[in-house]
Amino acid sequence: MALFVASRPVVWVVSWLAISGGACLLEDQRRSTHAASSASQTLRLISRERIVVHGPRTGWRYEFTSERPVQVVAVSDAEWLVATGLFRRT
Repeated sequence: MALFVASRPVVWVVSWLAISGGACLLEDQRRSTHAASSASQTLRLISRERIVVHGPRTGWRYEFTSERPVQVVAVSDAEWLVATGLFRRT
């Protein structure tokens, strides 16, 4: 929008750089989030109860049940989940 209301080419260049720089920052953030979350680990629920937890790092929701006691979780969440004593690595 700034390009349409700007009358001088210098303003166009500054606006374009601001817009493209913001897009690059967003793309880098998306890539780093995806790379961090792509590392996964499989955990098993020790008890037979239904447990719903949210990963402390990713915020993802994990639901473990007696029918589905084994789940794939993000490595960044796995340490904390195992430390609770409710899960073990498989």
